[in-house]
Amino acid sequence: MKGDVRISLSVVIALGALVLPHTSWAHTVDSTQKHPQASAAALKQAAEMVPGAIELRQGLDSRKIHAGQTFQARLDNTLHLKNGPELKSGTLLLGKVTADKAKSGTDRLSLRFTAARLKNGTTIPIKATVMEVAPPAFDSGIRLADETDMWHDHTLRVDQIAVLPDVDMHSNIASRNSATFVAEDNKDVRLDSLSQMIVAIAERPSAHSSKPSKGGV
Repeated sequence: MKGDVRISLSVVIALGALVLPHTSWAHTVDSTQKHPQASAAALKQAAEMVPGAIELRQGLDSRKIHAGQTFQARLDNTLHLKNGPELKSGTLLLGKVTADKAKSGTDRLSLRFTAARLKNGTTIPIKATVMEVAPPAFDSGIRLADETDMWHDHTLRVDQIAVLPDVDMHSNIASRNSATFVAEDNKDVRLDSLSQMIVAIAERPSAHSSKPSKGGV
């Protein structure tokens, strides 16, 4: 859908509505206004997060994987967590599938990033929320690592329509999941290897760093 216009609607509670046009491949709306009672806690969480660009290290297909299955993504830029350590480019983000069940006429795939594995082997428990998704750079001509400045700490929810053919993406700072992908008409959700994402990341405050178990998430 190259050439489509993506409209990002960011509602800043103290200042009203601000509409920011971007050129992209889908339509995205992020907003605080629909969940006013949750906004204070969610805004506090959002303020602790920083943006990172990642690439999936393997493909994910809702018809071939199951809840509990693990996956990895590679960080494409260096960032410093506001409440934690620096994550260098090449850091692995570890995640798991949390839902893969089809409802009547709908297929869905929910993903949750749970930890960052540093190059020294230390694992940092994280919270991550997906803000943007794009095909692999060699397919789309888009490199999301150059677009991390699109993130701001008033972004609480993202609904990216037609992020993939017949697939929408939904994410919410208040959710434990990082993103949920939904396909209508019994079509499967398939994210190709090297698919790109912008994620907002923070260290989970109640967790402690640890050495990773072999292959663990």
